[in-house]
Amino acid sequence: MRLVWAFLTFAAFSGPGNAENLSGNDLLSICSDQSQAAQGFCIGYVNGLIEGLKLGASVPMMMLNQEGEDIPTSEMDALSSQFLGFCLPPEAELRQFVEIIVAYLKDTPKDRHGSARLLGQIALAEAYPCAQ
Repeated sequence: MRLVWAFLTFAAFSGPGNAENLSGNDLLSICSDQSQAAQGFCIGYVNGLIEGLKLGASVPMMMLNQEGEDIPTSEMDALSSQFLGFCLPPEAELRQFVEIIVAYLKDTPKDRHGSARLLGQIALAEAYPCAQ
């Protein structure tokens, strides 16, 4: 347990390793490491990536709702998914999203130096485009 906390502390406070500017190279390296700590970080990062993107897309819509009407969660989720360019199937599991992002990172070495957040969004949009 102590090793897990040491790893997470190091990952959180190391310069280019924080979530704000994690590169695709960093994420691929972490997700390829089969240690329990690395796998936990990888799954947590992808979960946070998806939830953070959805929340970030929803906030402007909520702010534009001047009438203060309650917008159903399902409608807000659909609108944010359309905005982000990916519509995740409800029956899919988090591990699938991790595998899709890792596969995308492996297949695009020329872009891997870029933002893991953006590359993850692109990977999900290619795998799960929204119906027009």
